[in-house]
Amino acid sequence: MQENAAFEDSSGMSREKIEQARDALLELRTLYIAVNSQQDSPEMGVSPYIRRDDGLYIFTSHLSQHVRDLIAQGAATCILCADDATSQNICARNRLQCAVAAIEIARDDANIGALCEALSAAAWPTIVLI
Repeated sequence: MQENAAFEDSSGMSREKIEQARDALLELRTLYIAVNSQQDSPEMGVSPYIRRDDGLYIFTSHLSQHVRDLIAQGAATCILCADDATSQNICARNRLQCAVAAIEIARDDANIGALCEALSAAAWPTIVLI
């Protein structure tokens, strides 16, 4: 987290509480992806993901318009949002938004097997069938 931000002033939460909320959100199994379409209108998607030291990884299909736009543009906004059932107030639930660079990993990449296994273990057991 940024060292020079005034988190307590901007959110009313202590830095420790903010970091706890962030860490809890990063344990979720799905994220929302927002990307501008080629017609400059928003496209949305939801995808299972895994977190690695160097980023967030999703496995998704080229059949979805938001995925084609994501690959074409190479950037999106991802949102992790606390579940309604676990939120004290659904109008003010914890959420984490971040701008991301999107890089497509080819199916013949040396790391694809390990990434698919990690996705299968963490969020999406049927990925090994694809």
